[in-house]
Amino acid sequence: DLIGGQVPVAFDNLPASLPHIQAGKLKALAVAGAQRSPALPDVPTLAESGLHDYAVEPWFGVYGPAGLPAAVTQRLEQALAQALADPAVKDKLVAAGFTPRSAGAAELQALTLREYERLGKVARQAQMGAD
Repeated sequence: DLIGGQVPVAFDNLPASLPHIQAGKLKALAVAGAQRSPALPDVPTLAESGLHDYAVEPWFGVYGPAGLPAAVTQRLEQALAQALADPAVKDKLVAAGFTPRSAGAAELQALTLREYERLGKVARQAQMGAD
């Protein structure tokens, strides 16, 4: 919609927007994280742009079905940590706009619950809902 001129501005995740920014089709005004992105080091954060007390750290998680055996969870955690420690993998992810970091299942679960509560509060305050 933004590239097609349907909307004048958008709030998007960097991995989806980065190729368009690099191609000159979009202009990055700010990044939402607490720190500048390594992929766009010259683009300020929202806080640096004057919008304080607002930071959204993009994150992605790998989820499995409920009741996944602990041994399988541990193997997946180890395999993901090993992949993210590989410089070739890490460099590709950074170049695509990601900030790779490995965390265990317990940390991901805690993050998911925190974000669900935090963003749910925002949605309720703004009276957002599905049509």
